[in-house]
Amino acid sequence: MEGEAPGFALGPLQGDALIIFIGSVVVLALSTWVLWSRPMIPIPGWLPRGCTRLMLELTNDWLRLFSGWFAAGALPVAMMLALGTLQGGMQFWHWPVAIIIFAVVAVWRLR
Repeated sequence: MEGEAPGFALGPLQGDALIIFIGSVVVLALSTWVLWSRPMIPIPGWLPRGCTRLMLELTNDWLRLFSGWFAAGALPVAMMLALGTLQGGMQFWHWPVAIIIFAVVAVWRLR
C-alpha cells in the first residue's frame, strides 16, 4: 500500500502481532527444551569459592527445583498466545484449554 512505512510481515501477521507470535514460539521452544532435557550449568572444579560460584550454584538449584514447573506453566500460555495471534485474537476457549494442558503436563512431571 502506498504511504505505509516498509516493515517486516509474515503472512497476515505484522507489527505487534508478529512480535507476540515470535516471542511465544521462542517460549514454546525453550519450555519444550527445559521439560525434556532438565538443563544444568556445569560448575568447574577449579573455580574458587566466591560470588561467581555462588551464583552458578544458586542458578543450578533454581533450575533443579523450579524450571520444570515454570516450563509447564509457560508452555500452554505460549501455545495459546501463538494460536490466538494466528486466529486473529484470543477466544474464550483458549484459556480452559491452556489449563487442561498445564494439568496434563503437571501430572506428567509428577510421575
